[in-house]
Amino acid sequence: FEALSDGNVDIYSFVEAGGLGAATTAGTSNDMTSNNTVTLTGSLKTEKEDQDITLASSDTVKASVKAEANTQGGAAGGATAETVNEITRTNKVDVSGNIRSMDDVNLYAGKDGSGKKGRIEQEVAAEAYNSAFIPVAAPTLKNEVEQNNNINVASDKKVESVRDINLFANEGEVRMSESNIKYTWATGTDETGSYVTSSQGDTESKGFVKKNSVDIAGDLTAGIQNKQEITISGTVDFDKKM
Repeated sequence: FEALSDGNVDIYSFVEAGGLGAATTAGTSNDMTSNNTVTLTGSLKTEKEDQDITLASSDTVKASVKAEANTQGGAAGGATAETVNEITRTNKVDVSGNIRSMDDVNLYAGKDGSGKKGRIEQEVAAEAYNSAFIPVAAPTLKNEVEQNNNINVASDKKVESVRDINLFANEGEVRMSESNIKYTWATGTDETGSYVTSSQGDTESKGFVKKNSVDIAGDLTAGIQNKQEITISGTVDFDKKM
């Protein structure tokens, strides 16, 4: 059982002007929400060997959000570029019923049913260029990404497997690029930004918020058909002094 989504956003705003007192203002805004939930309220059970039970919710997000303002020449002028990017990703698995599997149980918040991780890939930029004699360039960038990957097993519910129980609650693969560029003929280029990628073990960014959790109020039992015989023999003298 899967709940999957795939989002792709490409927004680019470009404004260019020239002449006496020319001014340019470019603005781009993106507000995106991805919400996937798998909810089990009944019971799931497999009868044959090698039959897994998997509940998975995941998404793939690609976003390119850019604003560019360019003022060419003139005695005086301003260039203002403003980029706002807000993305909320939510993947949930809610178990309010009983599960019994003759093989594995997989509960994935941030993976699809095959075990492939979700992914966010984004490029966000605000660029202001001003070549006027009295130049003013003002780029502003707001980039906020919230990640919610949650697994919940309700109280009094049982998740049982003959083999393993696998839990995953994570944002998956991350690749994020931010750049804030200001150029005037008087000061040259001033650029700030960051690049974050999970392939290098780094998923921390100023506007990157992670709220991943696994909440188990019920019971999880793996290896329900494993049988072991333990024989204890011999004599123990509890009165023997050490």
